[in-house]
Amino acid sequence: MTDQRHRTQKDHAAGDSCRTSSPAAGRLRIGLGILDLTAAVGLVLYRPNDRLALIAAGCLVLLGIVYLTRGYYSLRGPRSP
Repeated sequence: MTDQRHRTQKDHAAGDSCRTSSPAAGRLRIGLGILDLTAAVGLVLYRPNDRLALIAAGCLVLLGIVYLTRGYYSLRGPRSP
């Protein structure tokens, strides 16, 4: 049985929840981030003059950056004090 530490609302606000996940979850987040960035590039290349496609690609880029950073911090582990 694994020992899960109790996460308070303050821990969630500080972003500590992503540091307690498994390495597989971190690799999955990094993969999703790369996939989002690839989809954004493909969307811009497929419809370069469409304003809605550019807005959607911008949202995908932001989401990809979020996934990449959360995956990186998940793989890096907790910081030592």
